[in-house]
Amino acid sequence: MRKELNDTTLPEKLALLESMISDSGYFFETITMADLTVYTFLNWIGMSVLDGISNTIVSACPKLIALIETLNDNDKIKKWNEEKNPKLPWF
Repeated sequence: MRKELNDTTLPEKLALLESMISDSGYFFETITMADLTVYTFLNWIGMSVLDGISNTIVSACPKLIALIETLNDNDKIKKWNEEKNPKLPWF
């Protein structure tokens, strides 16, 4: 099941998410909970904490990586990550 999730299901879902990114670089015109939720999900995959799920499936999505980079540079998110999640950035 993990192989199918890694090879087929997640890449399809990530491609769908990537297609939803607007010209602003977010899902909507400004940062929303949608961006933060996807950011958390992508970092979870990216940190390779799920057995059998490769972080390369996220790396293959340039718009999603750009979203992660943008949110990593947000002062409040950066501060939180420095205090709570030193594993970031994972790429």
